[in-house]
Amino acid sequence: MAPIIQSARLATGVRLDFVQYGDPAGIPLLFLPGLADSWRSFEHVLPLLSKSIHAIAVTRPGHGAPDHPPASHHVGDFAADSMALLDTLGIHQAVIVGHSHGAVVARQLAVRHRDRVAGTVFVGLPSIAPEHRSATEHSLEHSREHGGTHHEVAVREISAELNAITSPMMLMWGDADPHAAEIQRICDTTPEAIPVIYSGVGDALHCEDPELFGSDLSIFAVLVARGPLSTSWNSPR
Repeated sequence: MAPIIQSARLATGVRLDFVQYGDPAGIPLLFLPGLADSWRSFEHVLPLLSKSIHAIAVTRPGHGAPDHPPASHHVGDFAADSMALLDTLGIHQAVIVGHSHGAVVARQLAVRHRDRVAGTVFVGLPSIAPEHRSATEHSLEHSREHGGTHHEVAVREISAELNAITSPMMLMWGDADPHAAEIQRICDTTPEAIPVIYSGVGDALHCEDPELFGSDLSIFAVLVARGPLSTSWNSPR
């Protein structure tokens, strides 16, 4: 049965469309899509999740709805909307799953709302790309002063952010992702992150192999709910 699209007017003033799938009393997983994307990005994954999971997949504000305001690409706006949606649904804590630009939002949530984030899954961590990261003129000036490239500065900044996260986190990417090498370097400098690498896959793991993706997510969510995780789950998929 296809999920029913719901809509909520949030405390932030934004109207957000979303779907819910699974057990309402299960482990909450909040799915955040990339730029200009909707809950349908995860449509084929939702039915494959463990029955013990309560999945909430959102559509970015303004996407696909003529009566919605234009979508904001600002990370802080989407992060605030995501927290407001959890409040509206009466969910205190959730595992956050972010793809592409949604992974940037997930990073911010994990750093700034530690009591609300039980765990974080970064899918195809994109923020190496200038259009997807919150690079400042200071960062660019720093890269020029110290001889580093824009990407090298981005890797250091992202690693620092991830190392500030106290909840369990999983980095998922494909070895065919154009940013695979940078993501690997980020993972190498983030000892608490669990790396999960898909062979022959790009950055859209959930679209290219939804069955394996759904299985990996379910395992992570259940383990997070049970207690401390080990970083030994790091074999290429």
